[in-house]
Amino acid sequence: MTEAGSPKKSYAESEAIGARTGLLSGNDEESSLEIASIVEIPKVAGNSHRLTFFDGFSLLVSFQIGSGLFSSPSQINNNVASPGAAILVWVGTGLLAWAGAACFAELGAAIPVNGGMQEYLQYIYGDFAALLVSFTWIAAVKPCSMAILSLIFAEYWTRAIFGAGGDTFWLDKSLAIGALASLTLFNSISTKASANLNGMFFFIKLSTVGMIAVITIFVMFTGLNTQGSGPSTDWKTRDWFANRPTEADGHHVDWNSLTTWESMGYYSAALWAGTWGYGGWDNANFVAGEMRNTARDLPRAVNLALPTVICCFILTNLCYYIILPWDIIGATDTIAVTVGLKTLGPAGGLIFAVLVSIACAGSLNANVFATGRLTASAANKGHIPRFWGVLGWKSPSEESSPTTPTYGTTNSPPGSIQKSPTSATWRTPLRAMILNSLLCCTYILLGNFSSLVTFIGITEYTSYLVTISGVIYLRYTQPELSRAYKPPIWTPVLFLMVCSVLVLRGMIFAPAQAGILAVYVCLVSLYYRYSWKGRQGVRI
Repeated sequence: MTEAGSPKKSYAESEAIGARTGLLSGNDEESSLEIASIVEIPKVAGNSHRLTFFDGFSLLVSFQIGSGLFSSPSQINNNVASPGAAILVWVGTGLLAWAGAACFAELGAAIPVNGGMQEYLQYIYGDFAALLVSFTWIAAVKPCSMAILSLIFAEYWTRAIFGAGGDTFWLDKSLAIGALASLTLFNSISTKASANLNGMFFFIKLSTVGMIAVITIFVMFTGLNTQGSGPSTDWKTRDWFANRPTEADGHHVDWNSLTTWESMGYYSAALWAGTWGYGGWDNANFVAGEMRNTARDLPRAVNLALPTVICCFILTNLCYYIILPWDIIGATDTIAVTVGLKTLGPAGGLIFAVLVSIACAGSLNANVFATGRLTASAANKGHIPRFWGVLGWKSPSEESSPTTPTYGTTNSPPGSIQKSPTSATWRTPLRAMILNSLLCCTYILLGNFSSLVTFIGITEYTSYLVTISGVIYLRYTQPELSRAYKPPIWTPVLFLMVCSVLVLRGMIFAPAQAGILAVYVCLVSLYYRYSWKGRQGVRI
């Protein structure tokens, strides 16, 4: 396989159609053709592949260091028996995210196109799997996640301005929609502009973690505390792994009286909170087609970003337990503000409220950037109306010209080989980002998203299970497929084992969310069977 981004000689028309229909039909013999011969990414004037290794690295870090680092600690704290157990949950979920990201890096280096999971599922399992994940992520997972980030951003700002009191319900929603609209506009200008903004957020996030670490060291040596109650001594006077009572879901939990099955339920909830904190590790793959050298830079970005994020999460949570007592951590959802108030007073609370809101804005920016590419890829494949896949302000008739073929039919090559324009300004998936923003605004206005977090987790990790099972499937059915990066086989196997337990637990303990997912799958199945196949003209 040639290096990502290098030009290749195109198929003759008949050969190209044959290769594509073999891909869509899932025929093993024809699917074993080198993927680069089917999915070309030619160089064009102006170098359409503008994202570098650092862009991919900062994108991954920006996705993960956001609201989760500053909101998930209390959820984990309340569902485990000790600070040591909470740190182990952060370690375990971080390693799980790293394993998943390594598997996705293998797929992304071998299939260097925008769209992430839907592209890989299209190649491995065919149209239905790609259609299902497209609808799931575009209609539910991504807009819900973006809505939660927008609201957390707004809540931290209102906390910084008005304090903990006061009714800011509609102000929060207005600020959330304003932040979303602003970042969507900025991402619409150009890929490079949004990448530069993402780099700025990246440094602010790491600076916030660094400030918490420096303050913690100062507290350890001086006992700094502006609240008059004295420094926390839990971290040096109590066993970090000794069971301590907690408050989970509004009721008292005595760990010494719980059965093993009940304890597993609480720890599973803590693991879900941890996976939410590390959420976003797959998103660099959504923009793999825009990287200058995907086969080289994507695995490097993944294997540097994930350990960086894991270290930041562990370091920050150690700092929380040194500065704050166990019961205080479990009682607050704005833990960084609590740290600032305890160590630096009102000024510290304001500083950390602003910094955390910026961190959430960084995660939101990365989501807007990647989700637009995911939606445009789905539109070019015909999973949603192709109107939403048009670049910039170009008319649909111009976009469907022979120079910009679409994906998903037997007489057109993949949308990932569309010819990019010479000028990159306003040549972003603008309509796709507008669609994402409209869906996100709907969820923002709905109000309470707490019940959706488990639904998002079950849906995400079910998709991950199916996709990463494809890594093992391709290893055995297409061993000749060129792989610039190939993690050990135990990596996808271990990921599948752990995720199977998590998903099963989620479905057992959250039957309503599991039922909604099942209904959704049935509806998409009917749509695929009776409507989509006939309109697309694909050969199944």
